[in-house]
Amino acid sequence: MCHLDTAILGTFGELSRRARKGYCYPSQRTILKLAARFYGVSRSRRTLNRRLSFLEHSGFFVRVRRIRRGPDGSLVMRSTLYKLKGKFYNYMGLAYRRVESFFQVFRVPFVALNQRPAPMVSERSVGGAVDNPVDNSERGGPSGIFQAISPPSGPSQDPESSK
Repeated sequence: MCHLDTAILGTFGELSRRARKGYCYPSQRTILKLAARFYGVSRSRRTLNRRLSFLEHSGFFVRVRRIRRGPDGSLVMRSTLYKLKGKFYNYMGLAYRRVESFFQVFRVPFVALNQRPAPMVSERSVGGAVDNPVDNSERGGPSGIFQAISPPSGPSQDPESSK
């Protein structure tokens, strides 16, 4: 399968997942736009039709033409309905497992996720005691890392303000 096939199947998967249905009905223009935006694949409409035909014959989905009658009795073509089949879900599950196994290398250990950060030592700590940087709001002062950069709360020592 080529990269366009993966982009088409990924687009169908996301659209059907958002609608919580086993089908979707994007227009060809929408398929091309989403494939270009999210997968970086830009192809012609004719190439898209060839790949859609290949994927349908491979058993990933079934295409159903949607036609309705216009007010004057003429036939009006609507976007095609794509009913997703079991092979589609198997392929997407396999792709998910490949990506998941790739990111297993970069997974943060469970122990690191549950550790609390070390408390911060502020200039106001007396005799080696440590202030809790999160629970500083009871004293009316700033909390967290901002307590180290906050201005002093005493009277101003500005020489111009005493005049």
